[in-house]
Amino acid sequence: MSANFIHAQPPLADRAKAAAGRFIAWLHLQPLFLVAFAAAAAMGLADILVDPSRLATALGDTDDATRLTQIRELLAGHPWFDMTLARFGGSEPLVSHWSRIIDLPIAAMITLFSTVLGTEHAEFAARALWPTLLSGVIVSCIAWYCETLASRTTALLAIALAAPCTGHFQFVPGRIDHHSAMIIGAVGGTLVLLAAIDRPKLGWFAGLMLGVGCAVGYEGLILTLAALAIVTLSAIATNANLGGPARASAAFAATLSLCWFVFGPGLPDGRVVCDALSTNLIALAVCGAVGVGLANQARLEHASAWVSFVYAAVPGIVGLVLYGIAEPVCLGGPFAQVEPRLGPVWLSHVSETRSLFALAGASLSDMFSVAAYPLVAVAYGLLVVRGRHMPHAKTMFTIFLVTLLLGLYQVKLLPYASYLCVPLIAIGLTRPAVARAPVARNQKSKAASPLLAISGGLAAVFLASVILATVVLNLSNGSQAGTPGAPVETNAGGTGDFQSCTNAENIKPLAGLSHALAANDIDLGPYLVAWTSLDVLSAPYHRLGRPILSTHDLFHASKAEAKARMQRLGATYVIVCAALNDTAADSTTPGDSLRVALLAGAAPEFLEPVAIGKGNVKVWRLKAD
Repeated sequence: MSANFIHAQPPLADRAKAAAGRFIAWLHLQPLFLVAFAAAAAMGLADILVDPSRLATALGDTDDATRLTQIRELLAGHPWFDMTLARFGGSEPLVSHWSRIIDLPIAAMITLFSTVLGTEHAEFAARALWPTLLSGVIVSCIAWYCETLASRTTALLAIALAAPCTGHFQFVPGRIDHHSAMIIGAVGGTLVLLAAIDRPKLGWFAGLMLGVGCAVGYEGLILTLAALAIVTLSAIATNANLGGPARASAAFAATLSLCWFVFGPGLPDGRVVCDALSTNLIALAVCGAVGVGLANQARLEHASAWVSFVYAAVPGIVGLVLYGIAEPVCLGGPFAQVEPRLGPVWLSHVSETRSLFALAGASLSDMFSVAAYPLVAVAYGLLVVRGRHMPHAKTMFTIFLVTLLLGLYQVKLLPYASYLCVPLIAIGLTRPAVARAPVARNQKSKAASPLLAISGGLAAVFLASVILATVVLNLSNGSQAGTPGAPVETNAGGTGDFQSCTNAENIKPLAGLSHALAANDIDLGPYLVAWTSLDVLSAPYHRLGRPILSTHDLFHASKAEAKARMQRLGATYVIVCAALNDTAADSTTPGDSLRVALLAGAAPEFLEPVAIGKGNVKVWRLKAD
């Protein structure tokens, strides 16, 4: 009997295939956004399990650490419209160009979680959950777009491709800076804008997303303007409906205006700036919206494509003129108001501002690992365009190619390309037989109502925060047990791991130092402020131009003149770490420069070493005269 039973069982491969089929069929019945958020949560959990101590022992990159400081100050009662971070820059404090749009939800999460977890655990929970929630948003946008163009199967494939794509590093737990929100605004808004060509009412939502993304930060501004321009020109050239682009342009301008009013210009005197939301960009956006609106009206009156183009172009040109009149320097780009000397000393060496080829050097494997998704999408994009498997495929492909080229020029834009290309790959793989306009899809769902699904999701988020904050912190504490104060090794050339200088093991021992101003390596600044009571002169922000240059001149001055420079700056401590790349020395730097001498163990007589443990961060105190 048992032998017959064994022989009667289907092969394992068939059973696995049947189980997979049942699972896919089950996924087809679920609300799409829940599937997308589940995929994002799975990626977030995997990130934590790979390194459970990372969230407790590291604050992410410098922007994450500074964002946490900005949120803490807001929760402590710092004025809403005052963006001054007085602990950076010494006598010339940093006036942040970051928007409160990101501070508000994270501060709300910390406040909510602290009622149950306490402040420290609440911060941990917010840092773990915020990027995961945003990951769910971008994956949901991509899945929705693919479903409206093709099918639920294409949407599920898009989720599988988008959740782990190369841009995911901007959404890993701990990433609370602004990059993820800007990606959602630019990429998600672009996808909704493309759908709005055939469903014009979606233009309002597209403009809202694009506007919020640019109000958060200007990183995706060029992509946003390119998408609006390409979609508008394509609609004019192909005699398509201009109602969607017109609504999107109007909503974009209105959103920028509202965000400027609610979140403020970020400067005490309200002057026009090039690196953050200001009246010059609002003027340009309003003129652009007027132009697209006039072109749409001309199209409704059956005007020719050339007439519609002129109606769109003339107000746009007027907007550019007004943008230049408001602040002519801003025609040179977001960094046009930066101290000129800051470029060769620091800014031009920042990795995210460099091209992929300059960053990766001769390593083809490094370049391919970063650009793999976009490069694959080029082939699938051509397939989709030639096979006409999606509406407005040429427009979509053009926007993607522009994004990819910009990403190759500045690597910080490659994550945008890696998400924007997912629909091309997913539709290229499934290849729907006939292209169709985006439609609203009503899939049967096991959720009784949207309200029930949303409330259940929020409850699950809150419960997950409690579990993660407790369990993962315990895991991280356990992983550090038995190795207290163990130094992290660096290589002889002083180019070791960034974390060997900036993790809690190296920075928190400095918390015992008395409150004073420190002259520091530029990348140490945000971590010193977040984890100690020290104020810092230098941090990697272009608005700190003069303090960065003053610290640079101190570190690269001879030992003979360093004391006078240090006293003029009002600095009490000098803090460096050999594994960090300092600002770039020039040809006039003396051989006995202060930083070189300190790292060589030849400190000048006016500095005394401060014993802070066995970490890689080294501290010296100015001796009293």
